Amino acid sequence: MNLDEKIAQISAPLGWLAYEKTGDEVTLSERGQEWLRKGVGGLYGVLRADPWTGVTAITGLTPERGRNLADQIFKYAQNNSPHGLPPFLIAEANHGYMALDATIAPSSLMASCTWNPALWKKMMECASAEAISQGNHVVFCPNIDLLRDPRWGRCEETLGEDPYLAGEFARAAVEGLQGENLQLAAVAKHFVHGSPQRGLNTNGASMGRHDLFNLYVRVFRKAIDAGVAGIMPSYNEIDGVPCSGNRWLLTEILRDKLEFDGVTFSDVGALGMLSDVYRICQDHPSAAATSLAAGMDFETSYKLLFDSPLKSAIKAGALDEAVLDQAVIRVLMLKERLGMLEPQARSLPKPEIMGCLAHQEVSYQVAVEGAVLLKNENSALPLGTGMKIAVVGPQGDSAYGQLGDYTPPQRPGQTITLLAGMRSVFGEENVLDGCFSGIRNPAYDVALRAAEQADTVVLAIGGSSARDFDDQFSQPNAPDQGAMTSESMSAHSDCGEGVDRCTLEPLGYQIELTKRLAELGKPIICVLTSGRPLVLDQILSHVDALLFAPYIGQQGGRALADLIAGNQSPSGRLSFSWPRSIGQLPIAYNMRPTAAPGYIDGSAEPKFEFGFGLSYTEVQHSEPEVVEISEAGVLIEVTVENCGERAGSCVTQVYLQDKVCSIVRPEKELCGFAKTCLEPGASKRVQILIERECFGFYNANGDWVFEPGEFIMFVGQSSLQLLQPIHIELR
Repeated sequence: MNLDEKIAQISAPLGWLAYEKTGDEVTLSERGQEWLRKGVGGLYGVLRADPWTGVTAITGLTPERGRNLADQIFKYAQNNSPHGLPPFLIAEANHGYMALDATIAPSSLMASCTWNPALWKKMMECASAEAISQGNHVVFCPNIDLLRDPRWGRCEETLGEDPYLAGEFARAAVEGLQGENLQLAAVAKHFVHGSPQRGLNTNGASMGRHDLFNLYVRVFRKAIDAGVAGIMPSYNEIDGVPCSGNRWLLTEILRDKLEFDGVTFSDVGALGMLSDVYRICQDHPSAAATSLAAGMDFETSYKLLFDSPLKSAIKAGALDEAVLDQAVIRVLMLKERLGMLEPQARSLPKPEIMGCLAHQEVSYQVAVEGAVLLKNENSALPLGTGMKIAVVGPQGDSAYGQLGDYTPPQRPGQTITLLAGMRSVFGEENVLDGCFSGIRNPAYDVALRAAEQADTVVLAIGGSSARDFDDQFSQPNAPDQGAMTSESMSAHSDCGEGVDRCTLEPLGYQIELTKRLAELGKPIICVLTSGRPLVLDQILSHVDALLFAPYIGQQGGRALADLIAGNQSPSGRLSFSWPRSIGQLPIAYNMRPTAAPGYIDGSAEPKFEFGFGLSYTEVQHSEPEVVEISEAGVLIEVTVENCGERAGSCVTQVYLQDKVCSIVRPEKELCGFAKTCLEPGASKRVQILIERECFGFYNANGDWVFEPGEFIMFVGQSSLQLLQPIHIELR
């Protein structure tokens, strides 16, 4: 390869610009043909459709046409690129493959509330099959960031606040997406985002090295151990050094310490930020050279720096061409592993797999298990039959309000809303429509009229990450790619990428609506659909039950209706600490011990603790026992018994405290869990292995350290509901 060909091989322009659609005919655009003749290494978002791309349900491609386009790209590249090398087709798939007619699953945050990584692995297998059926090779997921500050708009994409729980889901996602023989390359992101200052997306992250390694890098270790093919560095800076140009982070830590041997993919436009935002580089050639030298292998962007700017830097002697060679080798090695260097196109699943019934059933199960019952006063739930129910509020019949960010346009009927689900379960004649559009909409009289005629009210409120095609997005050189400008925020949106908040109360007129409904004196079941926890003091006192559903996917309305009717029992548990007020932030269960007595004007405890969730039944745990101590770890055994009259699931949680340690470790750390489903009156012995790694920690150099001594373990049903501790000595 010559210099131009090498540079092209490590770059990916925006793929939805590579084709043209005229009527039913789809062809490569002149720009697309030019990119392929040049030998670009990838095309990002070829079949992506959403307001940011401007691709609609009409201008976008059906699964069959998308598959045909992928075939066109493969054949054209094979015949016209410098060495016949096809490009990566790169997609998003954080909660389902992001393309028209795909299965849209519940959010990652809701998945983490299932405490069932095996189920999430199945969901990611579905997303993988759909992405592969359209010819994709790479997906920019899973997002394995942590939720440590709910002001941040991308909370919905995270796996909760805890590194152990997030790590188990990260491993499950990687295994589900990639399969046993690397059918698809997963790219774990964002390395390392941390908790952004002030809750603002892409803002710098303040953290010491112990937090860096024990909270954030620890999750990436799980993904790397699972064989993740790619890692995406984050937009932000840490201690003054942007991650996309941080050689210590991308080479000394990621390559040398974590032994990652895959490809590092840039976030869209990240390289230009080194000069245009952070000003650590004078110009684009310098930014391209800095990022590649730091350890970035592959660029995705609307304006590529791994192009003429990188060529200028190499020609000027600012970068050794051998550094470029190493990046090209990594890219080609991944293409070889994916079978992309074979002369024949790979065998793909049929496009009919997109959105199929089997995948929708897995999505339904994630929604059922991820919904968290936070309040159920006087057993208000489940609802009985023979009553008039009013479904009211801005989220009751909003398809996009329950799907989250990174969602393609939906065709009519693809998404089951809460109203539709309730009418299906309780009968259309028994469910009144009091729904309206927009969380900022003051015209809620329709909700009051419906509630007046009902026996029980199901109030659907919260927030949304919905994007409208009328929304305006950040300029191409802005740090928030795909983020809306505040001036164009739709009537629905209060969450998503770049939609950060400085308050956490429900927006618009939702509190006022709740109070007006409470004046009617009827039972109120509140369904809160939101991508982040909200401050609910003005809501909780007025409702009899509260069911939290953080973006529930296309089958969400059906799942919620079954939970409300008692056809399913709530089994979700919070994967984060729910704040009482914004003044508590940041808040997490696994904070370090302190001598501080707390606040003088309020509680320091969360409203709902990490691991909390109610059920329709009562489960009791026996006192735990240590069964075995071995090189693998410590094996705990406990009996769980369903003492209620309904079937239900419990999540047995094990926490660890290091009695004496050379660094300050958290008061307690999750180190194991098990989800158990029990029939009424049934009991089961549950064994949980606490891996030896949990008893150690990572020092400031990123090395794992085990210090012999006394450890205390707690077993319970949340981070605060714990049984008597177990004391053990490990040598």
